[in-house]
Amino acid sequence: QATLEAEDIVDFNGRPAYHIVSRANSNGFCDTFYKVRDINESWIDAKTLTSRGYFKQLREGHFFRDEWILNSGEGTWIGKRAGRDGNFNVAVGTSPVGVQDVLSSMYYLRGQTLTPGTEITLDVNTRQNWPLVVRVIKKERVKTAAGRFDAFLLEPALRQEGLFIQKGNRLQVWFSDDPKRVPVLMKVDVFFGSITARLAKMVY
Repeated sequence: QATLEAEDIVDFNGRPAYHIVSRANSNGFCDTFYKVRDINESWIDAKTLTSRGYFKQLREGHFFRDEWILNSGEGTWIGKRAGRDGNFNVAVGTSPVGVQDVLSSMYYLRGQTLTPGTEITLDVNTRQNWPLVVRVIKKERVKTAAGRFDAFLLEPALRQEGLFIQKGNRLQVWFSDDPKRVPVLMKVDVFFGSITARLAKMVY
């Protein structure tokens, strides 16, 4: 089960920011061989819609990762990464102005014009700067528990760790073809097969 929430506008280092939280939990059956308890949080600048901060807590099987990244908004960042043993390291660096993280990217894409056959490229920082290239594949009808949707299929080319998954795995996301651009379906390849998340309900 996965949830994606825009919780509130908060004060983040003196600037208003949207606080976005995603959670992913495997069910009891999957827990027996590949337990997932992931949390991703993003603070998106309410004026520029760029990433000001990112936190992830990944628990996937034996994989463990806690990480924080703060973006100044002026081309610099500081990050902290902690391991299971409690040891941590801190890094600093530069990034393009207007950088995104892997969660804020989803919200940025929802505001873009989506045309099948085109690509959208974003500057993303996850302690490294890299271009996130997103292909808009096609439009198709999608059925979920929340209803049927005409939707755009997008495929981000992940070069680093993404939402819910470690790097190098294939991710597909369907956004509804309406002004809200709701993510109605997600599919991701993992080492033992694939996981599909269909929209169950929307709460406003």
